[in-house]
Amino acid sequence: MSTPHLPVEIHDIICSHLARGDLHSYRSASRYLANIGAQYLFRHLTFHASYASLDRIANVGNYNHLTCLVETVTWDTSSINLDVTDFDDWKTKILSLRCQELGELRSRWYKQIQNHDACENLVQRYFWEEYERYKAMVATERDVQALLLRNVANLVALFPKLKTILVEKKRYDYDDGYLDMEVLEPHSEKLVKRGMLHRHPLSRPVPYKHSTDMFPLVAALNAAQKSTQQVEARTLRYKIFSQLEYTQHLQHVDVSQITRLNLRFALLDPSSNPQDSSLNIMNCRHTLSQGHLREFLQKFSNLQSLGLDFEARSLGNGRAPANLQDIFLVVQDVVWPCLQHLTIYHADTPASNFTALLASHASSLRSLSLSDVCLDPPGSWEAILTDLQPHLSLSSATFSQFLFDARIDSFLRGRSALMGWYCDSEESVEAMSSLGPRLEKFMVKGGACPLNEEKKVARIVGRMEDLVGGGSASVII
Repeated sequence: MSTPHLPVEIHDIICSHLARGDLHSYRSASRYLANIGAQYLFRHLTFHASYASLDRIANVGNYNHLTCLVETVTWDTSSINLDVTDFDDWKTKILSLRCQELGELRSRWYKQIQNHDACENLVQRYFWEEYERYKAMVATERDVQALLLRNVANLVALFPKLKTILVEKKRYDYDDGYLDMEVLEPHSEKLVKRGMLHRHPLSRPVPYKHSTDMFPLVAALNAAQKSTQQVEARTLRYKIFSQLEYTQHLQHVDVSQITRLNLRFALLDPSSNPQDSSLNIMNCRHTLSQGHLREFLQKFSNLQSLGLDFEARSLGNGRAPANLQDIFLVVQDVVWPCLQHLTIYHADTPASNFTALLASHASSLRSLSLSDVCLDPPGSWEAILTDLQPHLSLSSATFSQFLFDARIDSFLRGRSALMGWYCDSEESVEAMSSLGPRLEKFMVKGGACPLNEEKKVARIVGRMEDLVGGGSASVII
């Protein structure tokens, strides 16, 4: 491929922004720019369950200069659960997602044929052909799922500098239900052509009951144990930590060499009824109380970074999906001797559990991130952080949303929302409150704890862009 001509002025501007100042030719400047582009383009690769997608990943592995650039591989496990059982189901559900495309196709054929009956016959034949392609595609993706279970380790081994395996599932379906067509419409072109229908009767059963979570998580853990350092799983269902699922599939997985783990749970129901989400949160809390998540985390003997995000708090009784006493034992023993980074979002905790966790890892912990954490039974964040700070050697600390000294019931929570004091997501955290940064500075450098300035049950430690009337960031007297 020939190198395009670059005007002298453009060449000079490019070279002035490059680290090397000796690129005197257009070809060397273009090659250098191409290398910069490759570093960003191939740093993060994504694949899903299809042979075409796997072939693209494998093709990158054929070029040594590209394999060394890959740092993150994302396994996209998104699926649509439409429960298609026959041709009529397919026409009703799948074709409705492609109505614009098929309408244009029908119109174009009619203009060519100028015969309504002949055009309709052609359309029906096209529908049957598409249906057969669809069935074949779903069956193929089942085959690829089984293939990936055995060969993800070989796939990621192609990239010697890989740091992270990310398992990510978009929020298109939950459990055994399916979303309305209006919700799926924006994603139809991408996802309908992929299939991934985990209840399609024409395909073989999947290995696990909650396949879109358990199947890729187990495969990613097995792969990371051999060739990488970090596993991140987004949009996990809490059910994989039930007794049956855990003992059958996760209990015997070897994870001793994995150093970084980040788990993000999916608990907010896409329905319009907030009680559905609250029910998910309470069910999650009950499931995690069985202790299998705690047992799972204790298997990571070389863990350096741990992130747990439970997504949201119940709008009903204000409880979080997890209580840290069900996840971390109140012991002074060091569970993870190398733990440096700890992130916890949306959780309740007894003061004793939280204090014991940080105190036992004080010698190694360097980074702490908390968001929406509540003391239950009631306690004092001021007392906890003041007591812990001298024993910690943090280089960074991050606080967002709330720190609760006690659980707030739904009435007070609703009242705070009406007053513009409730921060319902990290996306709404903006530059309004200085409490968060001051608390972060205190945890790193010491001094006077800023929480003693506001004797409140709960405090917003983030920054809200829409705080009514501005002023103080404290809430709920």
